[in-house]
Amino acid sequence: MTRQLKRLTFLCIGLSLILSGCTKDDTGSKQDQILGKWFLDRYIVYSGKDNAVLDTEENTGCGKEEYFEFLPTGKCVEWSSAGPEGNCEGFSSGATDYIYEADTKKIIVTYNGGTSAESFHEYPVHSISSQELQLEGAAEDNDFDNDGHEDRFVSVYIKH
Repeated sequence: MTRQLKRLTFLCIGLSLILSGCTKDDTGSKQDQILGKWFLDRYIVYSGKDNAVLDTEENTGCGKEEYFEFLPTGKCVEWSSAGPEGNCEGFSSGATDYIYEADTKKIIVTYNGGTSAESFHEYPVHSISSQELQLEGAAEDNDFDNDGHEDRFVSVYIKH
């Protein structure tokens, strides 16, 4: 009888470890990928016509201090800086709310309590890996190469 009880105990422990391990990995991995501090590294402009890389620019000077920090509490801290190199002045959005929609590949940040349409900003996610986050936006002049197609401007962040 003792031998059967030991087998049953080991079977229950093994089964519970297998089941709890699978559900945690499956449900949290995509959502958790956004967590951490992401520093702005460079910009890439993609052609709206054929997706070719039209331009790449490294982030330098005060811009190297800019980051997003996504916390597991659903809060986001955005830090920006400006000024002449060596005399950077930084400012923060404070802790704002965010939602990362992994399936639709977008981050929605709520500023100032979400009281107006301007309080929400949607960041389309061009791509994300464990160390690199690419957020998409329109190119500053929308048609970087003057070919009649709106080009895409991507900000590349590196996780620290």
